[in-house]
Amino acid sequence: MHRDEILRDPTVTKVIKIRDYSEEMQNSLAKAVNDFIQFMKCSTPSEAIAKIKDMNPDDLVSLFRDYFIDAKSRLAPKTVWNWSNAVRIWLFDNDVNIDLVAKRITREFKRYVAPKGIPKLLKRDIIERDEIKRILLVADVRA
Repeated sequence: MHRDEILRDPTVTKVIKIRDYSEEMQNSLAKAVNDFIQFMKCSTPSEAIAKIKDMNPDDLVSLFRDYFIDAKSRLAPKTVWNWSNAVRIWLFDNDVNIDLVAKRITREFKRYVAPKGIPKLLKRDIIERDEIKRILLVADVRA
């Protein structure tokens, strides 16, 4: 689905209104929901919500586990984590009781996507402007 179609869906507009999302957050939510519903092979977010509401808690955890396994080959671990949180908010705001299985979903994420956690960018990992200049001055100029 296209971003605008996702944002027009009543289940997504409900989240945007409740949480008063900025344009950037709306885009992020649309990307996350779109990726999740494509994984579920649903045509609309409303259809996905209806399917999920019929699931028992174990099936919901299995759905997220399978999503994590699928997404880790396509997305960075941090993106998978952020998008799964956006999907959880979307589910919660559409009356899916996600709190019952939130810890289990987090455990599945850690097990299948980031067993050592999501690496943090440290200040020492960032190359600063002065260092780049020194590297370029020392490097051979290629003709």
